[in-house]
Amino acid sequence: MSIGELTAVVRPPSNPLETGDCVRWRAVQNELRIALPEDFKDLGLLYGTGYFGSDHWSLKVANPFAPVFVERVRADCEFLHEFKDTVEGEVPYSIFPDCPGLFLWGQDDNGYIFCWLTEGQPNHWPTLITNIRSVWFERIELPITSLLARGFSGEMDCIAWKTVPPMPGTNKVRFSPGIG
Repeated sequence: MSIGELTAVVRPPSNPLETGDCVRWRAVQNELRIALPEDFKDLGLLYGTGYFGSDHWSLKVANPFAPVFVERVRADCEFLHEFKDTVEGEVPYSIFPDCPGLFLWGQDDNGYIFCWLTEGQPNHWPTLITNIRSVWFERIELPITSLLARGFSGEMDCIAWKTVPPMPGTNKVRFSPGIG
């Protein structure tokens, strides 16, 4: 699990937005009452707030250093509860702060959501990917930075990237800083 995997595929911005420090990192975890994966901290420090994208696709990844992060986590949990209630009985997971529970960390513009399942050690949390129009979950046993690096390089495939794959070349993935 190394941020180097991701930076080798997608260059971080020279002036990332809303980065933080170890004090902010600890405060966020204390407020949420959960330890978060270390590479998530590295992702926030190097990339800040913004989105990964290509010419036809984008993925917004949560930034733990953003001033609205904790508020966003709570809103995402409400969204996941509503999603689960809408498809009654079809989501076999609890929602954070239940543990294990789904913790949303990313969403793309095609309706796919990327969640950790908060079970076991944070650095080993699996990612579950589903589409808000379906209830089938794909489980990926990789840290967030490895999942992104391997997906963006074309080394790995997942359900979110089958229709508009973020492959290198003319559809090269880049990071764009931005708040919103």
